[in-house]
Amino acid sequence: MTNSDISPAELYAIQLHNEEPGYYAQIPGVIYHCTYVSAQKKKGRKDHGKIVRRKLRPIALCLYGAIRQMAGQKNVCWASTDTLADWVGCSPGSISEAKEELTQEMEQLGGKSLITVVEKRKRHPNGTGSTTYHHITINFIRGENNAYMSTIKDHPKLPIGIIKPVHNSEAPS
Repeated sequence: MTNSDISPAELYAIQLHNEEPGYYAQIPGVIYHCTYVSAQKKKGRKDHGKIVRRKLRPIALCLYGAIRQMAGQKNVCWASTDTLADWVGCSPGSISEAKEELTQEMEQLGGKSLITVVEKRKRHPNGTGSTTYHHITINFIRGENNAYMSTIKDHPKLPIGIIKPVHNSEAPS
């Protein structure tokens, strides 16, 4: 096999990671349907503390994809919050909130969360202190994904490669 027979992504994985790639951040379909139950957090609102059902925010979906891509086949990611923020293109605070969302018990997964975050400490070799980091594990949800997605009868099929042109009369002004 020559380099011209290998896709750029495969070549990158082979050269830099010295391993054959198994997948590239495959996102299970159920993630776009996931909901969790939480209390309304905004203080000063009349519904503060009210229990509400929420869908994952787009930033959480992007973070999940970034974590899956970084984790690879081992399903473990040690990237710092700042590194994840750079990858996703948002603030570290937004990453922390999105991590919290992804650790919630998802109704469509039978109470499983999408990721598990364990805070760990690493002592500095010179003895001047320690650094806190997150050990993020992607939870195995293939069975729950297949079961849930098989229940969706009218799942919309998007046409691939067909782009409807927008005429000037239809374009927003």
